[in-house]
Amino acid sequence: MIPNGRWLNGPVVVLHAGAPVVLALCIGGCSSATTVRPTNVTTTSAMSSTSESRGRSAHDDERTVDTERNSRLARADAFDGLSAFAELRERPGARTVVLEDELLFDDTGALSTAGEARLERVARAVDNAATSGIVVRSHDDIASNSPRSADTRRRAEVVRAYLAARGISPAKLRVEAVGIQEPRMSNASPLGRESNRRIEIVVLDAPRKKVR
Repeated sequence: MIPNGRWLNGPVVVLHAGAPVVLALCIGGCSSATTVRPTNVTTTSAMSSTSESRGRSAHDDERTVDTERNSRLARADAFDGLSAFAELRERPGARTVVLEDELLFDDTGALSTAGEARLERVARAVDNAATSGIVVRSHDDIASNSPRSADTRRRAEVVRAYLAARGISPAKLRVEAVGIQEPRMSNASPLGRESNRRIEIVVLDAPRKKVR
């Protein structure tokens, strides 16, 4: 029982219409009236819901990080595997696959069966979402004013078309006909000219998204 004329030792919390309220009660000869006021007390169910939501968000973030990490590792393995037939170069933000013409084209200038197989592996090593662009650069042993210079760009276009057909976004593909501007060896010998006739596929990495 509540003693007459005395305040209770503390407020009483009850539920009214599903919401918590605080009752400050005085029975009998107290000078102030009985008061009923809302409270900011958070219910246990609301706290539990917030905690579960935060837990799910953290779990989703961890899963996103794991997925992106595994994807990067898979692409890195696929790219490293290209070293079986191509020269690989890497610098911050870009990776380059270098393929000599004889590895890609037949005597008519079309892609050979082996060349298509090699480009297929290149396409598998590229992820559209993780790539900001791909530049197909065609090098040659002739000057840009040579009657054969048109063939330099054509070879780059052939490679670009094949990569696009294998799922790489066409919007991210562009070609450059470099010609003789960046020789690897002297053109004075047949071996040097053969080495200079090559395709370079430069894969530009997209900026990584920050995971909150």
